[in-house]
Amino acid sequence: MKYTIEGFNQEETLRLGNIDVIDLVILRWIVDFEPKMTKKIIDNEAYFWINYQSLLEALPILDIKKLALYRRLDKMCNAEILKHKNIKENGNYSYYSFGKNYSNLIISQKIEGISSTIEPYIAKDRTLLSSKIEQNNSSIKEIHLLNNSKENIKEKLEKFVLENNYTKNLKEAISLWFDYKLERKENYKETGLKSLLTQIKNNVNKFGEEKVIEVITASMASNYKGIIFDKLKKDEVRQSTKTYMTNFERSQEALAKARREFESEQKGNI
Repeated sequence: MKYTIEGFNQEETLRLGNIDVIDLVILRWIVDFEPKMTKKIIDNEAYFWINYQSLLEALPILDIKKLALYRRLDKMCNAEILKHKNIKENGNYSYYSFGKNYSNLIISQKIEGISSTIEPYIAKDRTLLSSKIEQNNSSIKEIHLLNNSKENIKEKLEKFVLENNYTKNLKEAISLWFDYKLERKENYKETGLKSLLTQIKNNVNKFGEEKVIEVITASMASNYKGIIFDKLKKDEVRQSTKTYMTNFERSQEALAKARREFESEQKGNI
């Protein structure tokens, strides 16, 4: 039996049941293009938006309609290869993430007593500029430099998260931000990267991981060049003002109540 189909473990695919070659072709496209997809942190986990129309246009050989595509994606969700969230924000958007059984499809195994690492067809240095490689071979040098830069950032990020004992959710949010910057060809220099990590650390210490994750996500959604940490300060001031006004209103209400009680007592003494 052929070990892999579309880069996925065929034996494991059969074990999951009711997953066919068309499903694997769809999954292959998702894996290859996931770095380019719009991301969103949902329940502290990164999800990516799948544009059904773009997928069908890229794979006309499937010869299926949107409803059939949705059913196949739903089937992979039921098999826990994918996870799905439907988000209603000025319309309905289907966001997906990889489920627990996805890793089983790409895991390396020993074949006939020989240690053999067989990886799915995903380039280790997959970048967001892959389409330009196809269009212009002269960009290979540029891509190589970008890959090296990405690996350097990845190493620093791993060290940064480990040293500060941050959660995987914050690590994922920061990683998505770096992918976002690479897609925009806005690579970080050494000093800029150090400054960014320092800002993240300071803001996490002051506002907490969840708030920093929210502001990173909001910055990408708004297509900002940088992370809008000032929003955290403004939100804090706004909350302080709201708290002050609430306390002021309570004191005014208590004062009015005391005045009414005093006036009532005075009338009772007349």
